[in-house]
Amino acid sequence: MIKFVKRKPPDVKHNQRYFLFLLSGIIFLSVNSLFAQFEEDVLSEQQIIIAPTDSLKEYLSRLPEVDDREVHFMINNLFVRVSSRYQQFDTAASYLDKVKKLAEQLDKPKFYAAYYNNRGIQAGNMGRLNESYDYYIKALHYFAELDDKRNRAILNNNIGRVSQELGDHESAISYFEEAMAINRIYGDIYDLGMNYGNIGISYKELEKYDKALEAFNAAYLIAKENDFRMEMARALLNS
Repeated sequence: MIKFVKRKPPDVKHNQRYFLFLLSGIIFLSVNSLFAQFEEDVLSEQQIIIAPTDSLKEYLSRLPEVDDREVHFMINNLFVRVSSRYQQFDTAASYLDKVKKLAEQLDKPKFYAAYYNNRGIQAGNMGRLNESYDYYIKALHYFAELDDKRNRAILNNNIGRVSQELGDHESAISYFEEAMAINRIYGDIYDLGMNYGNIGISYKELEKYDKALEAFNAAYLIAKENDFRMEMARALLNS
């Protein structure tokens, strides 16, 4: 059995930049009253908790006081993801413009990686699957340059999902397998189970039912051993 590995929070005690970011990063925002519960988002191992409140405008009015482009980049990048997730595409696009300019100013692979990843998410949420695929591939290139294996696993899974929606199940399986290889190393058991489930879906679409059932069974066993009840139900339904 693969044990789940909890990621350690970043050590910001002696890092003024991330201290400022995390201090301001308990972000209270509401987008047309769409936030009803706590959400989590992760960007390059910096964890941000977003809670429902009415202080988005107040927070944004204070943001220029922080003279740090990296802080501005990460916060605007977060706003892109939140806005896009809740289909506030015009809002997300305006933040994306800011993120692009900041990425170009900072001119480092990790910022381009985050920018293109969010472009992929935005395009996917808008149903522009080919654009989403292209942006994800660009993000994957930068994460590979950074040797960021965890984000490579996430990107490979996302590209696999887009490939599924485009009907390219052979490619989807190869991307899921890339993600699985990384998740096995790091013990990200939840994501590993998700990878198995996604592979099962593609094998099912390809009418390779034995392989599909094998993948669904693996997803079910992981979910059962770790008490992931929703994933147990999903694996049973798919099989």
